[in-house]
Amino acid sequence: PHRPEMWRFINSLAREVKAIDPNHPVTTVVAEIPEQTLSDFKTYCTDIDFFGINSYGGAATLGERWRKAGMKKPYVIT
Repeated sequence: PHRPEMWRFINSLAREVKAIDPNHPVTTVVAEIPEQTLSDFKTYCTDIDFFGINSYGGAATLGERWRKAGMKKPYVIT
C-alpha cells in the first residue's frame, strides 16, 4: 500500500505547480482505486484537482465505487 508520506509529497508538488501556474489543473494517476487509496486521496491530496485512474476490468464499476467512497472531485479513466 502507499504510504501517507508519498501522498503528502504528491500534494506538495501539486501546490507548487499551482503556485507557478494557477491557470491549469493538476492531476495524479493511479492504478485502480482500492479503498485505502480513496481514503488517502481525501486525506492527503486536497490540492489535486482531479484524479486519473488506470482501470481495466473494474472500469464498469469505477463511477459507483468513486461515489460510494464519498469522492467529490472529478476523475478520468486514463
